[in-house]
Amino acid sequence: MPLPDPDTLCLTPESAAWIAELRRGQLLATATLQLGGHTLWRAADTEFNGLPLASAVVETWRCRREGATAIVESDGFFPFGAEIRLQQRSVYAGQMLRQRLDVTWPAATPLRQPTGFGNLDLPGPWARLLLLDANPDAAPPAWQPLPDPATLPPGTPLVERAQPPLAILLERPDGSRLEIGTGSDLWRWLHAFGTSPATYRLETAGGDALRFRRTLATPPPAAAEPTFPQPRKYRFTCHCAWETAPPPPPPASTPLPPNPAGDPDAAALAKAPANAVFHYDFASRDWPGHWRKSGSHLPCWEEPGVQRHARTFIRRLAAARPAGGTLILGGLLPGRCLDAGHLEKNRQLTLPHWDSNGLHDFATWAAHQLGAAWTIHPAPAPFPWCELPSLRHLFALGGFATPGTA
Repeated sequence: MPLPDPDTLCLTPESAAWIAELRRGQLLATATLQLGGHTLWRAADTEFNGLPLASAVVETWRCRREGATAIVESDGFFPFGAEIRLQQRSVYAGQMLRQRLDVTWPAATPLRQPTGFGNLDLPGPWARLLLLDANPDAAPPAWQPLPDPATLPPGTPLVERAQPPLAILLERPDGSRLEIGTGSDLWRWLHAFGTSPATYRLETAGGDALRFRRTLATPPPAAAEPTFPQPRKYRFTCHCAWETAPPPPPPASTPLPPNPAGDPDAAALAKAPANAVFHYDFASRDWPGHWRKSGSHLPCWEEPGVQRHARTFIRRLAAARPAGGTLILGGLLPGRCLDAGHLEKNRQLTLPHWDSNGLHDFATWAAHQLGAAWTIHPAPAPFPWCELPSLRHLFALGGFATPGTA
């Protein structure tokens, strides 16, 4: 496919299922994403303290392959007064984009204008919406039909929250979906630059289009005392995931044979037929109480001990059956948690988070560790997790393997 112009880079996986167009030399990645011949999103205007993103000086911009993923990194600053610095890292793999933004706020710099990150224009039509609220006291999630945005004035809010949602899921009439998710670091989004209020808003944008806005910080009224964020580096993570259709259900399976220690039984695995399909449920283990999500028996995937245990299990499975096979993994469900110890921040007792980042870190690592000899499926999940493309395609291949490698 020819490049639209020399300043545009097109990323597409080997499957050619989607195309991301990036503007070379812009600080934040992905100008547009095409899925199934349609534009799924376009990056919308984003401002930092009243400074348009296009006015930033980009010092470095690079794109590379790493472990079957495509990674785009950039850093730069706004050359006005005390310099606000930005660093971003975007990782494309399977049917998902994971982003990290670091903002270095300079000393003695007031918050003058609303400051946001990750605004998206969403060309329609869109049929329905599923909101996963981060507030534990919110009503249970349920699909909601969307009104025809063409009948409403541009800027009409359809969703508006002062707290970040765990995820917003949008579906088109043809069944294709877009998931816009907050990273595991809920506490950072909740407090942003130590100011308030923040807003997370889905609104009409003219015609059948929608717009998603994240406003991390809003200045006080003009008559009030100015707000000065603490001078330091602030980090935010988020993701987008997409699909044109749900994956097929996993095949019938048998339990993965354990040895007395609970690890994969090498002798039993060696005797299993080549086409054997195994399943294992991480939720079935008796996890230490301090490794579990708050108020749950499930492990928190942000806890380093959970990651060590799960990765050791995968390494032993790879060693026990080098010929590979098909594996169905259960217990891979994210959820809200408050235990600050999971984040190795032991000076605090509670920090609101959910373990989406840790879960995807493990899934990416496990698929790479087991390699092409294994096919991995997530076990069917309960509602609402079963609706999210990020979980339905949890072990989707990265799609950007370096030529000449498996």
